[in-house]
Order: sequence, then structure tokens, then C-alpha cells
Amino acid sequence: MEEKKEPNVDDSKETTNESPSSPIVPDSQSEADRSTDTKKKVDESVPEWVEMSEETESNDRETSTEPDMTGSAESTPSSPEREEMAAAALVSGSSQVSVWDRINRVLHRMPLVNRIPFEQIGPKKTVIGTLVVAFALVGSLSVFAFDGTTDAKEAPRAGVTKPHQQLKPQPIPFTVTYEGRQWTVDLRTLGYDGKDPSTLNRDKWLAWFRKVKKEVDQPAVDAEQNWFGGKLTPSKTGRLVDMDTIEKEWLPRLTAMTGQPQELPMVIDQPEVTEADFQQVDQRLIGKYTTYFDGSNVNRTTNIRLASKAINNLILSPGERFSFNRIVGPRTPGRGYKSAKVIVRGEYSEGIGGGICQVSSTLFNSVDEAGLRILQRNSHSKEVAYVPPGRDATVSWGGPDFRFKNNLTKPVLIRIRVTSNSITAYVYTTPDARVKKRKPVQPAPTKVESVPVTNPGASNGKHPQ
Repeated sequence: MEEKKEPNVDDSKETTNESPSSPIVPDSQSEADRSTDTKKKVDESVPEWVEMSEETESNDRETSTEPDMTGSAESTPSSPEREEMAAAALVSGSSQVSVWDRINRVLHRMPLVNRIPFEQIGPKKTVIGTLVVAFALVGSLSVFAFDGTTDAKEAPRAGVTKPHQQLKPQPIPFTVTYEGRQWTVDLRTLGYDGKDPSTLNRDKWLAWFRKVKKEVDQPAVDAEQNWFGGKLTPSKTGRLVDMDTIEKEWLPRLTAMTGQPQELPMVIDQPEVTEADFQQVDQRLIGKYTTYFDGSNVNRTTNIRLASKAINNLILSPGERFSFNRIVGPRTPGRGYKSAKVIVRGEYSEGIGGGICQVSSTLFNSVDEAGLRILQRNSHSKEVAYVPPGRDATVSWGGPDFRFKNNLTKPVLIRIRVTSNSITAYVYTTPDARVKKRKPVQPAPTKVESVPVTNPGASNGKHPQ
């Protein structure tokens, strides 16, 4: 049987990590004796400041028995095991147990918390649990404080406006009407402050009205007539938004006009060309020119008469354009045109439609004298005998064209008369038309010499005639 050995001071240091509640002592030694011996050994090795700490701790335990809020007094007696553990920790110099003992004392001072058996839970779990509870408490308080602050900021008292809060300006609608339709604009979007009309952006204001104007305007319709004595389309008056009234009268009294819809101011739009203009279009001669030809040349004379007939009594409205090739059309045998003398690459030859260029050249000089705008004119590659040098206008179907525009504010009438040996082009307009006539051009030669044909078999109507 193994011999039992009395524990000494060194042995107790080695066994401080074991549970304080089960020290290794001889079986025959009573619990009271063991406690006395242990205390005696500790007293011998514990410094003076440790004894002062024990006294402080004892006083703390005594004061912790103060009554709680309900009036009941609960004492927290010191356990022998905790005293032995503290003593062992002091003897061994362990800092971890000393911290645990201090935390344990603090927890035992807290109401409700002091009822938790921290000795059974252990120091590690107690510290972890304490930290978790502390973080949870701090988080809850933070959320509560944040929610309270947010609610306080977002829910001010009724009738109280935040100092930094600016109320959104109310719109200032401006409405105009016409024949049951209406258009509305917020004047604040145009810069208007609701009081001073000068704050309104005038350009944006007028731009908005121009959009409305496009939807409302009913422009006048001019009378139309393509041929003198032909079908006449009557004119119509129109109505337009009066922008002058809006700009000069509405803008100064804008503030007083925003309360109710305003009827758009309208003006009558009169047509520029009326039925009377076409009835008087032949009363004022503004252009005239005559050229001569050999009437014995039947084919050439036939071509001159056909082209002149296609143009005679043509009316051009203001701004309308004239195209010789479009009006006269193709010069083909099927339409009655004959083969006659033409100029091909600077040489005279026979071709279908010979003599047509004398009609276009005569018309050019008459239109130029009337002051109408010439848009296209080409000269022959060789001088012709029926007009002064540089005063011709060559044409060819699918090739050169002669074009001009009626740049007057009234219609013009073109008439062409052909005699046995001459052709005259006239340009007429209304008595009240404003015309800027040009100086009379040099008259055409009255004598026409016969020109020998170098290529009698040529018959290409696409060559200049």
C-alpha cells in the first residue's frame, strides 16, 4: 500500500491549476484543519498589499448586501472555494485568475445579474457572454438613438417648417384658346416669377407661341390660272395669329392675364393674287422682242409655229418657274415637227425641230427686258443670224434648257405671235405690279440670209436647233 505524503508549499504551487474545491490532503485531516493550514501558509507568503486587497474585498462583499429596488436584502456570502482560488492565484502570481476574480466581484454587484452562478459557468464562458451582452446592449441603444433621431428629423411638429426646407414654387399656368382648342404653358418654365413681366424669357415665350401658331394659322389661298382664259381657281382669305398683339400688348399685362384662359388674337390674311389680277394680267406690257426668219422655208416655219403655240397665253403666278423644254415638250415627227436647218458642233445641218432655238432666243430677250430673273441660258457654239451676238438661247430636248422665274408679286402673261416672216414675244402683268424693267436690248436684224446646209441628211432632234 502506497504511503501518503503530507503536502508542502511547493506542492501546492504545482497544483493551483486544479479545481480549488478538491485539494490533495490526507484523508485523516479534517476540512477545518485543512482550511486552517492553507490559510496559515498563504498568510506567510502573501505580501502586505494582498492582505489589504482582501480586506477591501471583504468590505465590498459586506456592502453588496444592500437592499435592491424592491426592498429585499440579499446577501452574497463568500464561498470558501472562491477564497481558496483567490488565495491560490495570489500565491501562484496568475494574472488571469485575478482579472476573473475582479470581473466576478463586479458582476455580483449588479442587480439580477448577481443571481447567475458564474462559479459553475466558468471564467471563459462568463467573459464571452459578458462581451456578447455588452455588444448587444450597445447595438440596441445605437439603433434606438438613430431611429429616434431620424423620426425626430422626419416628423416635425405640425405647422412647423424646417429652416433649410424650401417649398417648391407653384406652377403658373397660362392658357390660350381658339375654336374650342386650348394650349397651356407653365410660365415658371419660361423664367416668370409671377410678379414682374420682365423676368419672363421673351425668346422662349415667343417660341412657344410660334408652335401654337403653326397649329392655328389658316393662310390665305391665292387664285390660280395657268392659261389666259382657262379655268380660274378663286382665292380664299385666311386667319393668322396676331404676334404683334401678343408681343406688344399681352406681355406688359401678363400678371393680370394668368387667372383665366385667353382667346388668341387673330388677323385676316388676304391673298396676294386674286381673280381680279388674272382678269387684268394682259393690261400692262413690260417686255417685247421680235426676230425675223425666211418664211419660204416651210419646215422651219412649221417648227416655229408649233413651239410658239405651246407657249402662247401661258400665265406664271408669283414665284413660279418657267422651263422651255417642259412647256414645249419633245420635238418629234409624231407631234408634227419637221426636219430643218440646225447647228451641230458649230456647223449648220438638217435636223428635226430646226428653228426651235429662234423661239427660245426671242422669248429670252423679251423676258430679260421685262426684268424677270433668268435661271438658265446657253448660247450656240456658232453665231446665229436672227439675234445680235451673245443674245441667243439654245435649247435641245434632253440637253440645254432655257429657264426663268416670275420674281414679281403679281402674275405675268406670255404671248407669242408668229407672222409670215417674224416672231414676237410679249410679257404682260397687272397695272399695279411693281416692275423693275431693264434697258431695252439691241433689236434683231431685219434681213435674214440663207445659209447653205452642209449635211442635208442629218435628222437628230437632240442637236441644238
